[in-house]
Amino acid sequence: MTLANKITLARFLLSLVSFAVLAVHERSPYTLITIAYVLFLVVALSDMLDGWAARRYGEITEIGRIADPMVDKISVCGTLILSQRIAGIPELVPAWIIVVIVVREFVVSGIRAAAEAKGIPFPANLWGKVKAFVQMTLAAASIMHPVLTAGQAWAEWFVRVSAWGAAAATVVSGAIYAGEAAKVLRSR
Repeated sequence: MTLANKITLARFLLSLVSFAVLAVHERSPYTLITIAYVLFLVVALSDMLDGWAARRYGEITEIGRIADPMVDKISVCGTLILSQRIAGIPELVPAWIIVVIVVREFVVSGIRAAAEAKGIPFPANLWGKVKAFVQMTLAAASIMHPVLTAGQAWAEWFVRVSAWGAAAATVVSGAIYAGEAAKVLRSR
């Protein structure tokens, strides 16, 4: 268990705690959503930390190559799904956008698994990183808005733009990823 893999595991566990907090947020909406927001930010920002540790200490492992992006997907998708229970968010972030995000993540995970099974490492590309950033921004905005910026027009606009930006980045990065994977898998 390398340092990077320990950080990834901690990120996963913090995601689960954040989900549990979001699931019961009605009991104390301001406090619990604020806690979930802080936990999500810790998970999202520490994504850079596990990658840095893996490269710094030469600890890039197969499990890390699979687990790190999987934790990102779990954190973002779980947060977006649970944010649909927060008053006002379904109107700003239509459920179909979350479905597009979840479907893309399943498809790309399947492609990555197929490539890895053939011994072909298939790391994230620049578009995947852009997509991840935009999705994380949307997830953070979705849980932050009702507590910290509710009723402010600019904040509602930001959440809506983040939702549409995440949808666009998700579709574009998925198409590019599928195209690259098709070329690599056909060549082998």
